[in-house]
Amino acid sequence: MTTKVKTIALSAILLSSIPAIAGSSVAPITIQETTTDSGWHYKAALYAWGENLEGDVSLRGHDVDVDLGLDDILDNLDFAVMGAVEVGYDRWSFLADMSYADLSGSKNGLRTTTKVDLSQFIGNFVVT
Repeated sequence: MTTKVKTIALSAILLSSIPAIAGSSVAPITIQETTTDSGWHYKAALYAWGENLEGDVSLRGHDVDVDLGLDDILDNLDFAVMGAVEVGYDRWSFLADMSYADLSGSKNGLRTTTKVDLSQFIGNFVVT
């Protein structure tokens, strides 16, 4: 496999690994749950997800097998945080479920070095 194909494969792997972090869920850690006499209620929780990445990457007719374990993804993880906050009054509530991840990595080739920096924010916002 040529260096260019390896470089493209590394880029595709790093770009694909952010969504892989949002895989199987772990039970959340509730930080605080409060209800006041005025009818307001508050909740906050932190949680974490972890997965591996396995499959094929194809670019311009070149196929590369991808097999990254959680340890490989964590080696390239610079920062991540996931959490949810719920604020409500009476029967109405607002939920914000957010995650942020920052990944970086590089690969040295024969003639070039490829560096990839990726930041991703995912937010789900619900009013019930």
